[in-house]
Amino acid sequence: ILENAGFDNFFREEAGKFAADGFIPARVILEYPGSYRLLSEHGEMTGEVSGKMNYTATGRADLPAVGDWVMIQPYDNNEKAIIHALLPRKTLLRRKNPGRHTEEQIIAANIDCVFIVQGLDLNFNIRRLERYLLVAAESGASLAVLLTKKDLSPETVEEKVKAAKNAAPEIPVMALSSIEGDGLDAVRSLIKDGLTF
Repeated sequence: ILENAGFDNFFREEAGKFAADGFIPARVILEYPGSYRLLSEHGEMTGEVSGKMNYTATGRADLPAVGDWVMIQPYDNNEKAIIHALLPRKTLLRRKNPGRHTEEQIIAANIDCVFIVQGLDLNFNIRRLERYLLVAAESGASLAVLLTKKDLSPETVEEKVKAAKNAAPEIPVMALSSIEGDGLDAVRSLIKDGLTF
């Protein structure tokens, strides 16, 4: 179950450093105010960070986010857990908080590939796409641009796809239609077990 969720040799080695403490690995799959939903070898459970972890955190980046691998101590028949440690991150998708705050907002951690999705209808905006590409490129993950609703805008598809390819010259850009099935096989070829999107 953990391998399918992305628990590879990198995280296995990092988790091994906590074996003597009796902690087990889990992945953060949802984040709530003050608590988390975790996936472990025991299935899903609710988790909270330990008092020590909360006290020693110097900022938001020191606390778990969606996608993080953490070391936990389950209790209450494996329904709940205390999060004791955050494993090193491979990738980190983040952005600056809107407004005057300088602290960054963590969107997700340990993502293997970021799909940037934009419709080819009236939703298409090349400047917004460029902003998303800039944020995603800094994550360390691979990228792909998925342009949906190809069937709604047949007269301008080529022009919009060309603009997207110019904005992302080394990134796959795919025009899709869920109605006609165009491009879906190309997207499926990117999705593999053990990877996170």
